[in-house]
Amino acid sequence: MKIKGRKDLREAIIKVLEDEDAELTLEEIIGNLGKRYEFSRKYNPTRQSILFQVRVVAKGVGEKENTYQHKVTTYKLRDEHEINNC
Repeated sequence: MKIKGRKDLREAIIKVLEDEDAELTLEEIIGNLGKRYEFSRKYNPTRQSILFQVRVVAKGVGEKENTYQHKVTTYKLRDEHEINNC
């Protein structure tokens, strides 16, 4: 699937979080998006724009340490009605 805009990006993030069924960090979500999807030539989202879309569809549920021993937030998919109210 090719990601052409914010709506496609949001749907792809939901799909990644549903498929993994675990708490993921932002870096893990970005890595999965890069492996599974292709971005269109005219749409190249920044890390910040991906973070914004992640926060719309997911909620921060905890913290874990990354490879550099820094604490990073882990995200889990929100309920359907919570996503629609955002």
